[in-house]
Amino acid sequence: DAMMGYTQWREWKEQIEPSRDKELSLSISGALVIDPQTGSIVSRASQERKLQGIAGDASNHQTWASFPDYINPLSTAPLLAIQGVSRIERQVAISNGMESDKFRGGQYLCTGYDVYLTKEPTTFEAMSLVHSRVRRVIFG
Repeated sequence: DAMMGYTQWREWKEQIEPSRDKELSLSISGALVIDPQTGSIVSRASQERKLQGIAGDASNHQTWASFPDYINPLSTAPLLAIQGVSRIERQVAISNGMESDKFRGGQYLCTGYDVYLTKEPTTFEAMSLVHSRVRRVIFG
């Protein structure tokens, strides 16, 4: 996921500043949210960054004017991965309705999920993981 984020940044950099030196100065980290019961990837930071970067509707595929990690301090890998889980939950809620049994239980956003990070989370990232009720955080 970190490599995907790095690739996204490099592609954006080349589109915006093609004549400039290609020296990369942004440190991109990665985050995956995994459902340990199924072993499947629930959310990726790079996928959420891509979805947030598409301007207008998804068919337009315009790139964002400034890389999200530059303009939004909350655009970090753990927070983007949590936002990806939130996006999925909203889509399920829209399709099943808020009155379904799944949503009546009052489950927290990431209850029971494991989060894999390429770097140690900062204090505010760690607190966002605590508040979203992840089961376990693995970093390194």
